[in-house]
Amino acid sequence: MLCKDCDQARSQDTNVKCAEPKLVINELLCFFNSKYDSQPKSVIHDTILEFYREDEIFSAKQMFTQCGDFTNCPLVQPHLKKRIGENKIERSVEDILTIFSALDEC
Repeated sequence: MLCKDCDQARSQDTNVKCAEPKLVINELLCFFNSKYDSQPKSVIHDTILEFYREDEIFSAKQMFTQCGDFTNCPLVQPHLKKRIGENKIERSVEDILTIFSALDEC
């Protein structure tokens, strides 16, 4: 994932460069991205819930939502907020799945 400035410059095909481009690696997001096209969403969802810790799930969602520009994709907006209460872990995983799917369609 590229930072917002690098991603914007790349998409606009300009020579503007980020002062210090950073590559951000997140194991959960890499796993998700590698399985998205080859596995059913329910299998990915269950695997993430069973394998990853709560802090890893929240960190992945936070990183994913901070790295992207979602202004052109209104379906994503309700899923960007931090989840609280019961089932917050499951709902956060569902948010990651929904955001990724929505971005794939936008």
